[in-house]
Amino acid sequence: MEKYNIAGLKVCAEFHYDRMKTNMPKYKNDFEGNPDIVINVTKEMSMTYQDGNPHFTLGNCEYSIAGSQFYTQLLDHDGMMLHSSSIMMDGNAYLFSARSGTGKSTHTSLWQKVYGKDKAVNFNDDKPAIRIINSKAYACGTPFSGKSDINLNVVVPLKAICFIERSETNYIEKIPPFKAIPLIINQTIFKGQTPEIQQKVQNMIARIISTVPVYKLGCTISDEAAILAHDVTSGEKNI
Repeated sequence: MEKYNIAGLKVCAEFHYDRMKTNMPKYKNDFEGNPDIVINVTKEMSMTYQDGNPHFTLGNCEYSIAGSQFYTQLLDHDGMMLHSSSIMMDGNAYLFSARSGTGKSTHTSLWQKVYGKDKAVNFNDDKPAIRIINSKAYACGTPFSGKSDINLNVVVPLKAICFIERSETNYIEKIPPFKAIPLIINQTIFKGQTPEIQQKVQNMIARIISTVPVYKLGCTISDEAAILAHDVTSGEKNI
């Protein structure tokens, strides 16, 4: 098995198909000692998965199984993954989450348009990890990055989580935990999991929202939407 570092964790894994092999080199790490996480997806597992998902390539099957294995073990290391598009800027990370097709990637691309791709860096466009390290929340790049395969091997302090909805006007508001919890549950691996895993997810969500502010962002496809989101979530502007 090859050795990697993902989200600050020691990971051992072996991959057979191009999709994961292409994503993994930037995470290679010749660590010493035992791994924190082991990802073991056999060719047989991928072929069985494909039987139920005939529209998937074997590479996509391996990708899906590996992502599930990583996520399940990540829960035992103070972490979880959130379906979101990410921005790293001025030493902080911002995650934008919503239902597929709402415009997460469109919004983060606006940050890059306004502030420049060298300053506003998308380090994962689908499933970044969130970890609590020394009582502080961090957003982390992972190789599980959706259709765009935009991903970087970084661990960055998490400044804010925003849930996006389309709107004819731009607005942003901080939301309380009781509203944030179902939004996060809907954008992470939860349904179909065992009660034990569901409890671990709920525990992680509680820890995250006690550490990181969560916002609802109604936005148009405009530079002004990105500027408003940045100014409020970064703390430059009060609401």
